[in-house]
Amino acid sequence: FWFRPLVYSRLMFIWAGGMIVALLSLSRLIKRWVWESLMRRGIGVDRVLIVGAGEVGRKLMRNIVAQSELGYQVIGFVDDDPERNRTDIGRFKALGGISNLPHAVQEEAIDEVIITLPWMYHRKILGIMRQCEREQVRARIVPDLFQLALSRVDIEDLGGIPIIGVKEISITGWNLAFKRASDIVLSLAGLILLSPLILLISVAIKLDSPGPVLFKQVRVGKGGRRFVFYKFRSMRQGAEEERPQLADRDEVVGPTFKIRHDPRCTRVGRFVRRTSLDELPQLHNVLRGEMSLVG
Repeated sequence: FWFRPLVYSRLMFIWAGGMIVALLSLSRLIKRWVWESLMRRGIGVDRVLIVGAGEVGRKLMRNIVAQSELGYQVIGFVDDDPERNRTDIGRFKALGGISNLPHAVQEEAIDEVIITLPWMYHRKILGIMRQCEREQVRARIVPDLFQLALSRVDIEDLGGIPIIGVKEISITGWNLAFKRASDIVLSLAGLILLSPLILLISVAIKLDSPGPVLFKQVRVGKGGRRFVFYKFRSMRQGAEEERPQLADRDEVVGPTFKIRHDPRCTRVGRFVRRTSLDELPQLHNVLRGEMSLVG
């Protein structure tokens, strides 16, 4: 009688949910931007020395440079091949033979050593591991199976012996149904709540450079099914035709083509790439069941 019951509008709950999603996304973007800015200035970055400048070592060095978010800085490499240990490989400094490892670790203030030697040199690898232990530096090994995606590698301990296998990642039954339902709800909510931002980015891209707003590409999905993949266009028209001219600057191994400061990017394109906003149209792919939300 004396107190009226509190009645909340359903719209308020929807609005609150949307604000929570938006604020969480914004906080993650800010955190990522701050972290990447600090790492570009060398703050919070681990200084890495690569052992072995063969094919695996070179691929690893290029991949580390291409993925600055990993928090590694390649200082240089050591190798027992006289033709390699005296000549720098681009930005990567040659620091002598493997016997020079302790000196290089101290001289260059190395935080971590990554060994890329083939398993046929297992005795030498064990010796390097012991040297790193004495120098109190973390050491890691790239196995010969490095071509396998890390998400498919399963490492088990069998009586103290590490065993590396390939695992199949699949969701079945009710788990699959729940995952699909959550993909539909979240992608639809994202498209609705972020529609003003999507419209704003579309207008900015159109005003910044001639060409379509969306970049479309045929990708292969589950079961080999092909689908059209969407992203906001971040490069000028004709960028694909310029790719052969920039092949020597490619920093990633494999079919992916990536350059740190790609001259083909537009002003708006650089921003949406840096903030990952170019991936918002992929919510449409998720809604259609061609892709799935992760993380």
